[in-house]
Order: sequence, then C-alpha cells, then structure tokens
Amino acid sequence: MLRRLKTRIADALSIEVQGRIPWVDTARGLAIVLVVLFHSGLAARHLGSGQLAADYLRVSHIVDDMRMPLFFFCSGILAFWGLNKPWSVILKKRIAVLLWVIFVWTIIYFVYEKIVPALAWGSRRHPLAELFVVPLGTLWFMYAITGLSLLMRAIHSRSLPHQFAIVCFVNAGAIFALLMIDLGGYRLLMSNLARHAILCFAGGVWLAPVVTKLLATPRQVIFFASLATVGLAIDVTLSISVPLYESLPKIVQCAPKVLFGITFAALLALWTPVQNMCEWLGSRTLEIFLLHTILIGVLVNALHGQDLTENMALLIIFPTALVSSIICEQLAGRLGFGLLFRPPARLSWRAERAPQLT
Repeated sequence: MLRRLKTRIADALSIEVQGRIPWVDTARGLAIVLVVLFHSGLAARHLGSGQLAADYLRVSHIVDDMRMPLFFFCSGILAFWGLNKPWSVILKKRIAVLLWVIFVWTIIYFVYEKIVPALAWGSRRHPLAELFVVPLGTLWFMYAITGLSLLMRAIHSRSLPHQFAIVCFVNAGAIFALLMIDLGGYRLLMSNLARHAILCFAGGVWLAPVVTKLLATPRQVIFFASLATVGLAIDVTLSISVPLYESLPKIVQCAPKVLFGITFAALLALWTPVQNMCEWLGSRTLEIFLLHTILIGVLVNALHGQDLTENMALLIIFPTALVSSIICEQLAGRLGFGLLFRPPARLSWRAERAPQLT
C-alpha cells in the first residue's frame, strides 16, 4: 500500500497543466465575492443602525477563515508551475507587474484618502512619509504575494523538508514581528502573514500537483467534496461546542474551510453556466480587488446621513460595489486605462490577462 501511495504521489508531481485550471478560477471568483461581501459588511456597520442579521453573522464567522486563506492557497497553486522558470522571467513577468500595481495604486489610494472625507470603515489617513513604505488600503495583499513569490522561488530547488523548515522559520519571524515589534501600518500585513498567508501559499505550492490530480474527474470531485463537507460540519460543530477550539492556531482552523472552498469550487465548475460566471470573475480578481474598496468608500459617503439599518446598508452596498467594480473594470479596458493594472510593456498582451491576483 505504501509503495502504491508513493507511486501515485510521484505521478501527481510529474503532471503538467496546459492552460488555466477551471476550478481554481472558480475558487478565486468565489473568494473575491466573499471579500467584497466582507468589506461591505464592515461598511454597513460603520454606516447603519441596529445589527446585521444573525444568519449573516454566523456565515460570516465561518467564511472569515476561508476568504483570504483560499485566495493564498489558490495563488500558491498557480505559482507552482512557474517556479522552474529562470529568475529573469519570474522578475519580469511576475514581480515587476506586482511592483507596478503597488506603485500605481499606492498613489491612487493616497489621493483617494485626501479627497474622500469619510473612509469606508474608519481607516486612518496615511501621511506623505508613509508613501510606498506602508501598504495602503488592500495593497497589503500585493506586498504579501510579492514576498511569498520570491520566497518560494528562492527555495524551490531544496528538498521538501528543507522548504518546510524555511517556511516555518519565516512564519515564526512574522509572528515575532507581530508580537514584539511596533510596525505601525504593517500590522495588518504581518497579522495575515503570521496567521495563515505564509502557510496557505506554501501549502498551495506543495500540494498543487496532488490536488489537481485528485480533482481531475467529476467522480473524484463529488467524492472529495462530500468529504470536505463532512469535515466542515465537524469543524463548525467543534468551534461551537469546544471552547478551546477557537484558541487553536489560525492555520488549523483555516484548513477544513479552505479544503471545502476548493472542492466546492470544483463541484460548481462541473456546471457550465456557473463555471463560466465564476471563471470570468476569477480572471478579474485583481481589478475587482483594487476597485471595490474605493467604490465602497464612495457609497458610504453617498449614503451618509440616511436613516438605514445595517441590514439595509449591506443590501445596498454589497451588490452595488460588486457590480460597479465589474463595470469600472470593463470601462478601464475599453477606454485604454490598462496602465492601472499592468505596466506599459504588457499592454499589448491582451490574450494573456495580466496580471492575475495570484
């Protein structure tokens, strides 16, 4: 049995993926919707009176450990097949693009903070001295992806135990930085890195060929989706009935939810209409991720002073922010504002929608 298991793992590690992986884009599409929903909920609490519906709060508590961990895991999966490329290719086609996005959107967020009188959820305004030093808005994610991409490329030639040890050491460093060092505006970045981002991204890299192999057929998808659903049910039950469960490391609490998110996305990808919609969203996660917080801030200012409950505010903000982000992404492409999302050298590469939020 052990020999058979080793053979299957070896086969999985040798596979090559041609083109995009439908269920990964589906998972990313679901994740970006959850991100917009989360930020809309924060804005609704900042804007409205009363309390959000109990059902929303219960679901929100569950997906809190799925939303960004799922993003990082999928990003690791997509990064896996680029690790063998030369450093020159990695730096030009991935890192340079990420740095360009950070540069452009740092300026955009900084100007936005100065113009919009009330921010969506009470974020502090950044002084000029923090420009390009402290991650503004949701750019902490871009900083994290850039650093993790460089880390995994640097260690990919080492043995898996060595990689694991290095990743754990880096994760411990992030925990130390979070607990012992006053990093000011970097606290959100370090918090996410320490709790789940480093291990989820590395896990996506390590498990990419195996997960892809295991979810290769509809029968396998249904089987593993069923197992993941049972695992999620056990996880939710433990979180309710065992008080100490909530004190476990965040990565432990994230694992069953990320596995459920992946298998659920693979299950949805079996249904062509849903797959097409989620894939479409999943290929535009960068644009939606960057645009939606600005649009939520605009909505909060527009709705300020209205007699709204938190539930009503959420029902207005969430669909409006999501749809508006999609519309703005489409307009940016049609009006030639590709520089917002990719550097000049890549503007003519229309067939390769770059960069992706990976």
